[in-house]
Amino acid sequence: MESAGSVAAPANADGYDPMADPKRRAKSNDPGWKYGYWTEIGNREKVTCILCKTVTTGGIKRLKEHLVGGYADTTMCSQTTTEIRKEMKAYLDKNKRNRPIFIDDDDNDDRQQQQRGRGQEQQDSEEVEIVHPSSGTAAKRSRAAFQYRTAGQPSKTPTSTAKEAGKVATMLRRTPEQVFQIACEATAQYGSGYVPPTMHEVREPLLRECVKDVSNMRAAHELAWKNYGCTLMSDGWTDRRGHHLINFLVNSPEGTYFLESVDASAEKHDALLLADLLEKRIDSIGRDKVVQVVTDNGANYKAAGELLMQRIPTLFWSPCAAHCLDLMLEDIGKLREFEKPIKQAKQITTFIYRHGRILAAMREKTGGMDLVRPAATRFATCFLTLKSLHKHRDALRGLFVSDIWNYNKLAKTQAGKNVCDIVLAKVFWSSIEDCLRASAPLLIVLRAADGDEKPAMAEVAALMNVAKEKIKLSFPTQNKQALLNKITHIIERRWEDQMNHPLYGAALYLNPGKFFAI
Repeated sequence: MESAGSVAAPANADGYDPMADPKRRAKSNDPGWKYGYWTEIGNREKVTCILCKTVTTGGIKRLKEHLVGGYADTTMCSQTTTEIRKEMKAYLDKNKRNRPIFIDDDDNDDRQQQQRGRGQEQQDSEEVEIVHPSSGTAAKRSRAAFQYRTAGQPSKTPTSTAKEAGKVATMLRRTPEQVFQIACEATAQYGSGYVPPTMHEVREPLLRECVKDVSNMRAAHELAWKNYGCTLMSDGWTDRRGHHLINFLVNSPEGTYFLESVDASAEKHDALLLADLLEKRIDSIGRDKVVQVVTDNGANYKAAGELLMQRIPTLFWSPCAAHCLDLMLEDIGKLREFEKPIKQAKQITTFIYRHGRILAAMREKTGGMDLVRPAATRFATCFLTLKSLHKHRDALRGLFVSDIWNYNKLAKTQAGKNVCDIVLAKVFWSSIEDCLRASAPLLIVLRAADGDEKPAMAEVAALMNVAKEKIKLSFPTQNKQALLNKITHIIERRWEDQMNHPLYGAALYLNPGKFFAI
């Protein structure tokens, strides 16, 4: 009889022993590794049995089932021994995790759904939960599916309603990418047989549970509002059906919390209405907690902000810094020196993306990279398009002098000739460089103002001073002095009219490192 712990793999003709290669074995105390190794380095699914040379698929657990025998998904090893079978069976039973069972009304048979995990399956046992596919509640059926690994580790707590609800609440705090990965892993771990909730269950009970979980998150935000104060933010938009909606959000060091949305389609959006809507939300949060209100820079919102400051003396109204910077860039883009190259840049991107063969040739020249295309809602994207064109200047020039272009029928059209002339013109690229000198520092400020990773008020005020200095240094020659004066006038007018705010001064005063060299 062969000893359970004395098995060794024969070496190859060249003397290479795969069992002795540490790259083919996991650093684990799992006894299955005494009888197998990874067939391919880097592929953790395929494991070779050293007794019969059979390659099993499904990780080390499947190899142990192969050594024990009696499992439907694998054949029994022909060279296994009684001692090995007992050893592997004891380990499998010890680390077995029971799974939910579905009961079929028709034949009333108890068929346990086998869950196939990957890698080392060292998991604690859990209680079996009987789930009925037709009469079971949506919450039970959903909890049955969410046997996922929290933060990449197996769950080691008994299954219960409270704990599973906590797992779902944890999922709601994750990013969409994390939620998608967890959903895929939950589906794979659960196996076949899961009956998804009906449309009614998704739209009614499950939705109410999710709303309840999100509402419970407000407690942490309210604590931050009390300790640090908060900012009430308002954002209006129109949906595809023509409804004018006004969103209300609260920002604090805890993050941004969505308060509610109001349909104001039937109302006149004057200063009085907006002030009343904002004041109602301020009262629901607490007047002593709201430090400022941030809205867009429209005249009606500005008048509403002044009304609020009269009603609540401790409140500040602040215009949106990102909106101010976008308007600033729009004014700069309307300058005679910049208006023409911006239109030409749009002409280039529109032409390329309307013709598939030219687009494919362009991507081949740029190594698979695309151009940034202007968006209708943000004028800043026009300058990002210029930056993208400048980055791929050599690739674009190479495209319009290549045989791919010369032998294309589009080269004979008037639109094609115009685009080709623009790309090959030195004056066009010179104008783009001037545009980038004027816009690049402002785009850095816009990125800080429009981000939500950290409080931006001190950053924006300091970065704006740096941006103005950089723009001034970017136009040192006398022949560019007139253009520099126009750009400076636009920046000063927009910034002084809208962003000359006492809170920005306080932000600099409380963060001297942003203003003074230390």
